[in-house]
Amino acid sequence: MDEASLNLVRSAAGRWNLESLFKTAATKAGTTPATHAAPPLPYLSATNSRINFKNGAEKLPFSLVATDVSFWQENPGEWRIRLRGQPARTDVSLDLADTGVVELNASAHSAPALSQMPIHLDLEWRDAQLGS
Repeated sequence: MDEASLNLVRSAAGRWNLESLFKTAATKAGTTPATHAAPPLPYLSATNSRINFKNGAEKLPFSLVATDVSFWQENPGEWRIRLRGQPARTDVSLDLADTGVVELNASAHSAPALSQMPIHLDLEWRDAQLGS
């Protein structure tokens, strides 16, 4: 996809909107007989996209713009995420050149609940102006 918009939403109960995606894929992978293995989650990729963060219905004042993100299932029960984007604020005027670039590489393994998933995360934020 190109120029997609993704909303990451955390509910009042503390659940993320992506939790059902992980649970469904993990359930299918764990309950399907070996002779009829469920196909892995497809490779999803978005370029030049935007990721918004929400707390319930309230959109938070920060997002990632000009983002390239990839999401795929490496093995049954193991997901990988690769992301490169530019932090942005909607509540103040900022020169986007000063916000730097965020790069993330992550892997996650299935668990009964998203909050229990073991995650390995490498995050780098560089070329950001950290003062006035």
